[in-house]
Amino acid sequence: MLVYEIKKEYAPIFEDLVPPYVLNQIGKKGYHTLGEIAHTDSDDYPAGFLQYYDGNKKKNHEPMLIYIYVPEEERGEANAWSLLSEMESRLKRQKIKRIGIRLSGEEQIKLKDYFCGMGFTDCKGKPELLTAPIDSFMSAKLLSVPESDAVRPLKKVPKKEITEVLMDFGKKTLDSLSIDTDINADSFSMDLSMMYKNKDGVGLFLIAMLPEGGLLIKMLRFTGKDPMRPLLSMIATSAKISKKLGASGVPVFIQCENDKTKALIKALAPDVNCDKVWQGEKIYE
Repeated sequence: MLVYEIKKEYAPIFEDLVPPYVLNQIGKKGYHTLGEIAHTDSDDYPAGFLQYYDGNKKKNHEPMLIYIYVPEEERGEANAWSLLSEMESRLKRQKIKRIGIRLSGEEQIKLKDYFCGMGFTDCKGKPELLTAPIDSFMSAKLLSVPESDAVRPLKKVPKKEITEVLMDFGKKTLDSLSIDTDINADSFSMDLSMMYKNKDGVGLFLIAMLPEGGLLIKMLRFTGKDPMRPLLSMIATSAKISKKLGASGVPVFIQCENDKTKALIKALAPDVNCDKVWQGEKIYE
């Protein structure tokens, strides 16, 4: 089966197999989409799909395998092997020596053994990740939380003020979460990230934009008494903006430093059911 470079005009062929947010990334800088298309006398149909991100030479933007799918009727014909082999050849030509992958959900986790057989191994030293679709964070209960004058999207907060709050959390905390004091729109969503600030305390809700697709909750902190209401206000405001922007289907990843993170998310958004994420990687010689 031949592997083709998939351009925007061929995206409709794969729309029944691939999430819209993945198809929307076709042709964007740093994204590479490969596909296998079977031809008949009357039609073309998909036989395999793969998309990866090459890192785009940006700080903290690591190469990632975004999505791979082979229709059930096409499996067992080495289609996935062909796609992965073509990706590997391209990465080596770019002198890229590592690619990561995240798998979540029952169907995706079943692929873990396959990827391990293809040379992928567990990532070492990374915090545990949980994930849920962004739609689950836009429940009626969360959207009904009253707005607070103390909450502002980061795009409305002066950069100096953001830096001062981050420094108050301490270098050790920032290093453990891989957060720089230079928060900018290149890596974070300034629309969805929030600051809470009033006489009772200060809090930050930081959402990083993953170039390979999805959003990563990197920080949810509050300094002051009774943090639950401020934290809930920040999450609720972010969810309302997400709904207005028409966000749907995009995965949200939650970085868990310890069990307190899981308990906090459950307390703030009890209706959200999160899946565990397997984080793998392959190192090329």
